[in-house]
Amino acid sequence: MKTDEIVIERIGVTSAELCAELHSFSIEPAWDEDAFATLLQSPGVAGFIAMRTGVPAGVALIRIAADESELVTIATAPEHRRVGVAQALLEASCKCAREADAIAMYLEVAASNDGALSLYTGQGFSETGRRKGYYRRAAGAVDAVLLAKRLDNDEI
Repeated sequence: MKTDEIVIERIGVTSAELCAELHSFSIEPAWDEDAFATLLQSPGVAGFIAMRTGVPAGVALIRIAADESELVTIATAPEHRRVGVAQALLEASCKCAREADAIAMYLEVAASNDGALSLYTGQGFSETGRRKGYYRRAAGAVDAVLLAKRLDNDEI
């Protein structure tokens, strides 16, 4: 999939180190290379790297089980934010899940992450619940917002 200068590539376990590096820019605590290697070898898991002008710009992993899918993680390097990288990764993730006959995609995001919430709701995700104090941060606990999107009735 190509969006302007953003190219989305499907990845495997050999990309675990790159995934960990990209993840470290956005997620606290970040997952290490071993965590990504384990995930990328797991049944039903698909991974994607976004390349922007030939440079790795972001990563996304999804898990598909039966007719459901989950956005396991998505992260964008700081210098590639707000230019469509996360959107391209999310669209590729939803397309992959839909092609695997998933009818819904689920995810969770910190309630304090306004940028991500805007991206997800702009792509048709709706809040389905909350986990109070789920994310533990130095500044205090933050709720997790649970979101879902149907994949069987929209164009991706």
